[in-house]
Amino acid sequence: MNMIASLLVSSFLLVCAAGTEALVGPNDDILAASKAGDKAGAEVALASGASVNAVDEKGQSPLGLNGLTPLGLAAAYGHKNVAAFLLDRGANLDVTDSLKQTPVCTEN
Repeated sequence: MNMIASLLVSSFLLVCAAGTEALVGPNDDILAASKAGDKAGAEVALASGASVNAVDEKGQSPLGLNGLTPLGLAAAYGHKNVAAFLLDRGANLDVTDSLKQTPVCTEN
């Protein structure tokens, strides 16, 4: 009986670990690339399935705000080349962050 319980616990831990890893992926990559001004990184993230309109829930903006998209982060950090790239790929200009500001309002 102890062996069965041990196997069940091991299986549960593996499932939980897999669920945690699933939270990290292409959307996190495009948000990080946009914040860093890494156009090539944003291209790779999009090719890997990221959404051009992914929403940052980790507060990566200069003021720690939630709700920015890759375009909002690129604008907030002054990365015009990344912002232009994201717009070419269909980024939404009308999305608002937690302060109800659009990427145009956050442009640096």
